[in-house]
Amino acid sequence: PALSDAQRNGIIEGARSICAKVGYVGAGTVEYIVSEDGTISFLEVNTRVQVEHPVTEAVTGTDIIAEQFRIAAGEPLSFDEDPQSHGHAFEFRINAEDILNGFAPCPGTIVSFEPPTGPGIRVDSAVRSGSIIPPYYDSLIAKLVVWGPTREIALARARFALREFTVTGVRTVLPFHRDMMDEPALIGTAAPAEDAAAAGASEIGVFTDWVDHNYRPSAANQVEKVEAIYTQRRNVAVEIDGKLVNVGVPVDFLASPGAASAGGSASTAPSSAGAQSTDDNAVTSPFEANLVAWNVADGDTVAEGDAIATVEAMKMESAIKAPRGGTIKLLAAEGDRLDSSKVIATID
Repeated sequence: PALSDAQRNGIIEGARSICAKVGYVGAGTVEYIVSEDGTISFLEVNTRVQVEHPVTEAVTGTDIIAEQFRIAAGEPLSFDEDPQSHGHAFEFRINAEDILNGFAPCPGTIVSFEPPTGPGIRVDSAVRSGSIIPPYYDSLIAKLVVWGPTREIALARARFALREFTVTGVRTVLPFHRDMMDEPALIGTAAPAEDAAAAGASEIGVFTDWVDHNYRPSAANQVEKVEAIYTQRRNVAVEIDGKLVNVGVPVDFLASPGAASAGGSASTAPSSAGAQSTDDNAVTSPFEANLVAWNVADGDTVAEGDAIATVEAMKMESAIKAPRGGTIKLLAAEGDRLDSSKVIATID
């Protein structure tokens, strides 16, 4: 939204020239980066569509994948002129990640998957209620694409869609997206400037590593509220004054001693972080992962919060931190496959 027409035309014609120069045939993605002063620099070409391609499809009405098949079959494109862009679109990657723990991956079983509906809303997904999210692949489980005739309408539709989108069983980045829809740095207005410098990033305050340095879940969404969103619940029919009322009860409560449903003992939904050891001295991985490396040696003294190990899951590396201070005893070897029930170390 902060690009001038001249900048946008330069990007389009530059991409066209690059592909023509190398004789590239097929769908592809040409990437650029815009500096703070508005300078646009070529970054790279990906010889494939990328995860953001539905944004282009939403604003142009062009089915890029269908055109890719036409090219592969030796057929001409279905259009003779460049598709024109109309309106504004946002794409939200719905990843199985925990925003309260550095966007750590959260494999597990999806208990409920309820995507939003409405005008201008598209959801691409390969999961549904009951799907298992394995720890071996990318954490992306769905894409929400929202289009509107103006940026303001697209933002409003996105807020409604994100509130309606419900995923339980695994932690997702939905709370982060909801935060960002009210973030001034993102929703700031863009002036229709003619020169590159005036149309730079000053109107839109986000930048490449803005999330790393500026986003804090507790700033716009109290941690307790996010935890409440993540808490898995089970609907239980309760009779109140002769009327049956459905009540969402945290599964941890149903699993506690003495708690039972009307039909007997309650079955619990899988927790995104898994069942942790009740031993205060035990160290476990919060999710299924491979133990990449120990950052400490057997017998070392560690402090609470120290990064004691590096694990990898869903193509992401994360740190396991010491839950308490003391002397550590290592019980797992580098390269081991971990789950949330395996004690990998103790701290005495």
